[in-house]
Amino acid sequence: MNQEVHQCQNCKQDFTIESDDFVFYEKLDLPAPEMCPVCRWKYLLAFWVFGKFRIAKSVLTDKTIITVIPESAPFPIYDRAEFVSDAWDPLTYGRDYDQSHSFLEQLVELQSVVPHPHQVGTKNTNCDWTDDVWESKDAYLICSAVNVESVSYGYRLANCKNSIDLVYCFDLDRSYDCLYCFKSYNLNYSFNCRDCMDSYFLYDCRNCQNCFMSWNLRNKKYHILNQPYSKEEYEQKIKEYNLKSRKSIDNLGKELWQYIQRDAIHRQNYNMQVANSSGNFIANDKNCSESYFLEESENCRYCFRGFQNKEVIDSIRLFVVRNVA
Repeated sequence: MNQEVHQCQNCKQDFTIESDDFVFYEKLDLPAPEMCPVCRWKYLLAFWVFGKFRIAKSVLTDKTIITVIPESAPFPIYDRAEFVSDAWDPLTYGRDYDQSHSFLEQLVELQSVVPHPHQVGTKNTNCDWTDDVWESKDAYLICSAVNVESVSYGYRLANCKNSIDLVYCFDLDRSYDCLYCFKSYNLNYSFNCRDCMDSYFLYDCRNCQNCFMSWNLRNKKYHILNQPYSKEEYEQKIKEYNLKSRKSIDNLGKELWQYIQRDAIHRQNYNMQVANSSGNFIANDKNCSESYFLEESENCRYCFRGFQNKEVIDSIRLFVVRNVA
């Protein structure tokens, strides 16, 4: 089929259903959407529990639990270990389908009484103040992470250790206050950097070591404000910045963003190693259209956050789970 322009039933804006979209929907035996991609994401995101941590009690045993599920939730909350145990029988919530009433209304009624686990994630040690965390140890106030250890205050992390204040970072160790950084050691106050070591206040740098307040560097050592120094000069100059002062750190952060806005070169997106794909913050993907925060995926369309997806359309936060028991 050729592409068609439809009006979104939610926001009333026109949106285009591409010919490749029709092929995908037919392949999966799905009807064409009546809402635009953004509105479809909004509906899907309504089921994404991402709230504030709070202390509560398990309805089943009165055990103290820490959960992000709000107190206003209509369903009972069980401690996760209790939820997957034989302490209760899920079949007691079974009911017959009444064809004379709306299916969705009956589904909402069922969802409002069936218990939910207080926390998502398995194989964790000392990770009470976390959610959607897997195979991790000694994590605190972390959401959406796998294989992290001794990490506090973070979101969407993988294979990170001994770090604080990380967002969307993979394979970091002994790092602090980083956003979208990968495979680095002792990297601090940095954004969009890879393979860096012993560096501070970097933007869009690759394979850099002992660099400070710099941007767009590739394979460099001992640089300050993008200017080279000898090892001795660099170490002496760093001392002058007084990195033990919070006021100095705050001022350096503001100064770096001024350089980024004025002098740095910016790519049109943050995609890495993709083929025939569109969107942003996607990596190692092939044939992925209008997708965001997606890694190691193939043949996906309109996906928002995922890992190792294949043949997927209109999806939010889909990833491969090795073992959920």
